[in-house]
Amino acid sequence: MLNFSSPKSVARTALVAQLILLELLGVNVLAAELSAFDKGFQAGQEALKQGSASKAELAFKETLKLEEKDGATPARRAQVLLQLADLYRAQKKYAEAEPLYNQVLQTFEAKPGDELVVALNKLAGLYKMQLKGKESLQTYQRSLSIVEKKKGADSTDAATIHANIGLLYQQMGRLREAEQEEELAIKLFQKNLGADSLEAAQCMSDLGLQMIAEGKYKKAISVLENALSICQKRLGADSIKVATAADQLGTAYAKSGRFKDAEELAKKALEIYKKKLGAENLEVAITLSNLGYRLLSQNKFKEALEAFQQSLAIQEKKLGPQSLDSLANLNGIASVYVKQIDYKSAEAYLRKALAVKEKRFGAKSVATVSALKNLSSCLSLGGSHGSEIDELASRAQNILVTIPPAKRKSMDNFISHEIIEGLDLGARRERKKDEVW
Repeated sequence: MLNFSSPKSVARTALVAQLILLELLGVNVLAAELSAFDKGFQAGQEALKQGSASKAELAFKETLKLEEKDGATPARRAQVLLQLADLYRAQKKYAEAEPLYNQVLQTFEAKPGDELVVALNKLAGLYKMQLKGKESLQTYQRSLSIVEKKKGADSTDAATIHANIGLLYQQMGRLREAEQEEELAIKLFQKNLGADSLEAAQCMSDLGLQMIAEGKYKKAISVLENALSICQKRLGADSIKVATAADQLGTAYAKSGRFKDAEELAKKALEIYKKKLGAENLEVAITLSNLGYRLLSQNKFKEALEAFQQSLAIQEKKLGPQSLDSLANLNGIASVYVKQIDYKSAEAYLRKALAVKEKRFGAKSVATVSALKNLSSCLSLGGSHGSEIDELASRAQNILVTIPPAKRKSMDNFISHEIIEGLDLGARRERKKDEVW
């Protein structure tokens, strides 16, 4: 199966990958001295392995300046270009990465093979990151056409591309087609790699999360339970993938009202993450936040507040005081206080949430509307700040009128989803708990 991995994962096996690459390209790996080109490439790989992106970038750029007499054949230059493009993509320097991928394509187009397929998939992924759905889909489909011709429509590589297309369709909102692609990928992985393949389990996780988003909780639970079972069987009870699968299944349980089951899975995931990654890892923070919401849904206010506060402390230490990641915890803490009719305490955290959105998206962005509405409702329920309530409501309304009518319904759904339970003054007073999220 082809490896469409990121620069970070490539770096973990940098030396082995370098030797294999040199062997494939006809370089004598037992030679006493590598060429200048090979030394430069290896220096870049070693810098990646050590986590120094700036040194890796410099090494790759210097290597690309070398001539053919130094070992710089077109195929080997393409490998360096691919590594540099991957590095830029990881840094979100998309404008720098795209032309490099296209140079790699030009090198391998004359003789389509694995190298071209890898480059096409990386470029398609780059387009996906930039929300260029049409370009991404066309590139994936071009890659799939080559794989089907060379290896067959039911090959493992074809399964990988179908899985990628499924995720792209999710992003594009073409959910039915996304399901079909993920289900096909699962079928092909299981056919080629076995019913308990980890690749199939990953596709099951992607499919299950999509079904949660669509409100298909029963189907999501079935798929995610299968994914968790495979991970436990293949990797053991305390692997990181098991933790991720457990927390995802917990989300499906919570959405379907099985809050106690969801709580237990979050605690299981939390225990594994702390053991494997350390108590202050960001995965621990995310899981603590999920646990907080599951406790909140059971009115376990003290425990929920502790979980949110611990999560927020980790995020502020690792990411700074106004990261987007902190929003779930700021709103979670506010939700605890709202449920306890402590509107003054809730207000402080809702103001922080609004400040984060204004800083990250701009004061006039539609992303701030839910924060404006939450704060306005909280102030109203608290019985004070009359003039400020009017100002907040006016700001929200001025933003909403700029939304095109064709997008109004979907945007209204998005905004209502972010309104904290107890602050939904214009809605039904009794909202289902699985809608709080």
